[in-house]
Amino acid sequence: MAWPDLLVTTSSICDVRLKWFEDMAQRLDVPLFTLDRPERVFDGTISCPKAYEIRYYRSQLEDLLSFVTEVTGHKYDPGRLNQSLDWGYKTNELRLEILELRKIIPSPMGSADGFGTMYPGMYCSGTEKAYNFYRALRDEVKAKVKAGQGQIENERFRLLWWGIPLWFNMGIFNYFESLGGVFAYEPLYNPVPWPPPEPGRPPQRNRGPHSISRIFSRNPYQMAGRSGQRIQLRRSGPGLTVHLPPLVPAGPGDSAGLGNETRHPLGSNRV
Repeated sequence: MAWPDLLVTTSSICDVRLKWFEDMAQRLDVPLFTLDRPERVFDGTISCPKAYEIRYYRSQLEDLLSFVTEVTGHKYDPGRLNQSLDWGYKTNELRLEILELRKIIPSPMGSADGFGTMYPGMYCSGTEKAYNFYRALRDEVKAKVKAGQGQIENERFRLLWWGIPLWFNMGIFNYFESLGGVFAYEPLYNPVPWPPPEPGRPPQRNRGPHSISRIFSRNPYQMAGRSGQRIQLRRSGPGLTVHLPPLVPAGPGDSAGLGNETRHPLGSNRV
């Protein structure tokens, strides 16, 4: 890998990421920029971001653009960013279409594959490469639906995995499949519908940093919550929701209510 000219990190989600990048910047002797996104862990987390939160995050993005220009000498190209946003919007719609296909009984794709295919959306978003990847994946999943081919031959019940997966042992999904259960959805790394461009806003301000700040000012739990509301799982039988804690502290004000539990569809909890 080539030596970096700069490092960029974010205050979002994993607290330890800040120190990782501080350490790398010191070891590599390169400048570091930390993109500070307002954390929203109070009442109203599930609501849309406030106007001042969007303004603050937009100012952070503008500072980032100035930082990159100062370090590299490359000026910000609004047209190129708008092109990336176009690819990002189209890719997001493909990923949402895949989630809809996964609702079909039997589910054509389980959470192990869902977690395994989230990387292009996280690290190549806004590129033609990511769009082509998810288009091929969509076509593959659609073909399985048309052929009546499910993740397993005899789906008896359906599950939802809430939280990070057990990366050290993804075989846990295979265990439930051996019992007839399929994890048909995992909210944490999956997309939600992006807000459309604001009507009436001049074109030069309708895109770029303003659009990005509107999309990503939301709390990750809010994204997962809205995504869970939108993608209602069709049941092939009884259903369970498996919760694991994420990599961030969750306090009493966390309206997502994450915890170490398995939730019965009727509401009773089993610790």
